[in-house]
This record gives sequence, structure tokens and C-alpha cells, in this order.
Amino acid sequence: MTRHGSPDPDEDHRPTPPALATWVLERALRSEAEREMVLGDLHEDFARYGSGWYWRQALSIAAHARTRSVPASGGPRMSGDRLMSTLMKDVRYAWRALCKRPLLTLTVAATLAVGLGANAAIFNLIDRLILRPYPLDDPDAVVLLSETGPRLQDRKEAVSPANFFDWRAQTRTLTFVSAYAWWDANLVERGDPERLPGFQITSGFFEAMRVQPALGRTFVRNDETFCRHHVVILSDALWKRRFDGDPSVVGRTVIVDGEPHQVIGVMPPRFSFPEGSQIWAPTPSIPKHRLGATPGISRPSGG
Repeated sequence: MTRHGSPDPDEDHRPTPPALATWVLERALRSEAEREMVLGDLHEDFARYGSGWYWRQALSIAAHARTRSVPASGGPRMSGDRLMSTLMKDVRYAWRALCKRPLLTLTVAATLAVGLGANAAIFNLIDRLILRPYPLDDPDAVVLLSETGPRLQDRKEAVSPANFFDWRAQTRTLTFVSAYAWWDANLVERGDPERLPGFQITSGFFEAMRVQPALGRTFVRNDETFCRHHVVILSDALWKRRFDGDPSVVGRTVIVDGEPHQVIGVMPPRFSFPEGSQIWAPTPSIPKHRLGATPGISRPSGG
């Protein structure tokens, strides 16, 4: 029996946890609240289980504390890995939800496809007609001539060469009448062949467009004479790409479709009418095929 106020001899001989294990825990647990809670629980069970148990628990808790991603403040830390993990979980959840409802998934996908396709078509139309229209000075004055007759069920935009030359000779209302036909040109320069989109056109074509060449001249009536039609005009893009933008290209002879042609001009930048043409040649007076769509420009006299 002990006297009140005197020290308890059992407390003096109570074993204490290993100081080194406690130090390891204190270094591993950076949160003060967590450190006090863990050490308090271990100290209470130390007398029952002993030093070996205490060391195992201390090392296990310290290792777990070191490997987990908890900041010193104890608050959550949004690391890049955790953000990606959350994103991947959301993606997997969305994929499972879509697989559970295949009909709804197909309906949504079809709706998006139709909507995107319609928007692309409308934007292409606006881009062609409003944002980047035809390279004409006065588009309202341009007309597209077509051929019709008792034996033709529909109007034809392609015209026979004889009819075209009659139209051009007899017109009184059109300032310029010009025709063009698709031409699949094969250019050979410095031993390097290349197939180019081009057009064979009649004289007055560029005048109808009100476009002047950057170098050289455009076609005249004499260039349409058979055996004199071996002249070409280059686009600005072709001139810079194949001829390095050399101004002396005008007058040079190049091989087109296996025959020598003389370069007489270079068109200004961004002009590639019609349909992305890169090279133009005059239509001979005896063409091999029907002429294509025939645009004409009607302007008041003196306009």
C-alpha cells in the first residue's frame, strides 16, 4: 500500500517503447495530428505485445507513410498522375455506359455525323461563294453560255468548236467570249516529269477575268492558229516551285506533252481559275475535243 502523493513503483519499472523506432515514426509521419494519434495507439499496446511487435508496426507504418502521396499540409494534392487517373476512370465509365445502351450510342453517333457533314458542306459553300469567290473583278457581269436545240433534251454547257467560233464572231452584246477545256498536262523540266492540272483556253479568257499577268503577256488570236499554239502561261505557284521564281523564264522553252512549248507569261499569285489550274495553253483552231463551259462577260459599251 502506498501513501497518497508518493510515486507508484510500477510506473517507474514500466517498459518504454524503443526510442529509435519512435524516432523513425516521428520522421515518417509529417502530419502532427496523425503522428500523435499513431504514437498514442502504439504506446498503449506496447506493454501487451512487446518491443518486437512495436518495431514491426513502426517500420510498416513508416514505409506506408513514405510511399503514399500526401503533402506536408495533410491536404489533397492534385498531381498530374492523379488527374490522368481520374480522366481515365471517367473515360472507362463513359465507355461502359455507351456499351450498355447501343441503340442510344448509334443514334448519337449518327446525329453527330450528319450534323458535322452538313456543317462542312455549308461552310464549303460559304467559303466558295462568299469568303473566297471566283477571282473576278465584277462577278455579276459574268454569264455562262449553254447550247440548246430541238434535238437536245437538256441544255449543254459543252459547245462544239464550230458553234463557239460562230458565237464569238457574231456576238454584239458580250464584250468577251471565251471558252476553256480541261487539259491534263505533262511537264518535263530538268529531267523531272510532273502531271499538272491545266486548261486549254481561247484568247480573251484572262481579259474576261480582268486579270493581268505578273510577267509576260496573255494569249492573242494568232496563238490559236494551228502549229502556232505551242505556248503556255504558268501559275505563280508552279513558277516558284519548278522554276525558282526566275523572271527569265518568260521566253524559255519547256517540254509539255512531249513537245516544246514557249513560256510567254506568269499569272499573279493566288490565281488558279478554273478549278486549281497551274498551266494554260491556247485552244488550237482545230481542237481535238469539244470545248467546255463557255463563260462570257457582258458589259455596257465603254464599260
